[in-house]
Amino acid sequence: MQSKDSQCPSEEKFIQLKSQKETNALRSKLVKEQGGVCPVSGWEITASTSHLDHDHQTGLCRAALHPAVNRSLSQDSMRRFGIPYKDQPRILREMADYIEGNIPTNYLHRSVKPKELIIKKTNYEELGYLIMENEGKLPSWWGYSWKKPTKRRKKPVEGQKLTKRLSALYKKYDFEPAYYSVAKK
Repeated sequence: MQSKDSQCPSEEKFIQLKSQKETNALRSKLVKEQGGVCPVSGWEITASTSHLDHDHQTGLCRAALHPAVNRSLSQDSMRRFGIPYKDQPRILREMADYIEGNIPTNYLHRSVKPKELIIKKTNYEELGYLIMENEGKLPSWWGYSWKKPTKRRKKPVEGQKLTKRLSALYKKYDFEPAYYSVAKK
């Protein structure tokens, strides 16, 4: 196919695309050769939705890419962040290795707000049954009984927040609360 010279190609070795019509034809040909799939992401592309990627050093066309992938590979966007062109392939490989292999710490980033701890509904009900077995009734603030919901609040759908009163009951009955997820972005 075409060589990967670091210099711009000479006119006699390569075909210069001179119009949008020729560019569209090449993009259609590449999409067909690629089976309608972006070679980087594996996402489906069409001739009208893909972008024609080219080497910014040589000007040689490489493939038809998904638009998001083409923008991500842009030499200009990487150069904006101080990554020299010659280092870009190595940096991208190392970024992929880092993302796939990095083991996170137990620190929660300051941009992520902790979610209130919500007790799983089944866990909340199990505590209620323990209280009923031992005391014969639920506390007045419990929020619902198994016979009918109170007027103040209906039976929780997803669970209950861990309040100080609930926390004391969990301790009293030596019962461990089970929670839904603890963080949201």
